[in-house]
Amino acid sequence: MTATVTTPSTRDISLDVMRLIGLLMIILAHVDPPEWLRQLRNFGTPLLIVASAATYAVIYNRRSIDVPSFYRKRLTRLVVPVWTFLSIFFGLVLVVAVLLDRSFPFTARQVFETFTFGKGIGYVWIFPVYMALAIITPVGLRLAKQPLRDGPYALLLLGGAIVYELLRPVLVSRLGDTSRLALLAMSVLPYGLLYLYGLRLTRFAPTTLAIAAALAAAVFAWQGVIEWQRAGDFVPTQTHRFPPTAYYLSYAFYWINLIALACRGVKAMTPHTESVIRWTSANSMWIYLWHVAALFAWNYARMPVRLQSLGEWTCVVSLVAVLLMAVTTTTLQRRLVTRWSTASTRTARLIRLTLA
Repeated sequence: MTATVTTPSTRDISLDVMRLIGLLMIILAHVDPPEWLRQLRNFGTPLLIVASAATYAVIYNRRSIDVPSFYRKRLTRLVVPVWTFLSIFFGLVLVVAVLLDRSFPFTARQVFETFTFGKGIGYVWIFPVYMALAIITPVGLRLAKQPLRDGPYALLLLGGAIVYELLRPVLVSRLGDTSRLALLAMSVLPYGLLYLYGLRLTRFAPTTLAIAAALAAAVFAWQGVIEWQRAGDFVPTQTHRFPPTAYYLSYAFYWINLIALACRGVKAMTPHTESVIRWTSANSMWIYLWHVAALFAWNYARMPVRLQSLGEWTCVVSLVAVLLMAVTTTTLQRRLVTRWSTASTRTARLIRLTLA
């Protein structure tokens, strides 16, 4: 989800495609799709995490990482843009509420918890996870570069996944499954394993990805049967997302490997299409942030209700509209940054750091 500035030679278009798919799957979840589609697309966040890791693996493939500089830039680019967006968003909502003589729709607690990456209004819970993943990146890169064959490396991560699955009930009983600390801890562990997998993704042989996909499908089917027997019906994997369980993760991992295999075949495309994909991938974090504002505007105008006659197509129209608003706002923002790109004043540098 996070923007990564790299030179064209260091970018892998297949990873940009993966990031784009992940972004679309996440936004699709927020426009109230039908249940079958909500389940089908329930791999967006894990896919983005793996693609993000693979991108860093490509960037630092032949050069060392300056750890202090990486931490400073990475953590700044995760925190400052979010706080900037939230300040603008809540400020605009307040202005609109005053102009329309309406009450402010959020409580002070919601605003505070959103700025501190808590529950708040939602949508920002993933950023503390990304911060934790940023912290382990230098060590993860070193591990991924070790002369281990695909099998031992994958088995090492599989062992970690088994340990997590065994520890998860203990963590839930000790920390509770709703506290912020518990959710963060029980998200960082499995997503950290996915991140380590992503750091090695571009080096895995196609056979390794295919085997991983098959094993993930088998685990998902096994877990699905168990859940069906308990509930008497199919249980959506979304219900096992907080904290992530083997049921949720195996489904996502299946799609991650399947998409990674498919994206390896993405080579020839028109320059315009490639340019659009690269731009969208590089600006995915801001598109994600602005889609939050677009969602509130879209729902405030009661557009989903007005489009109910379209049936299941309502979510498609909502997706296109929300995505269009988010991309347009991001484009305007980028143009603002470009105006300041040649300036060297402290204010200009601050704007570039915040909005780039």
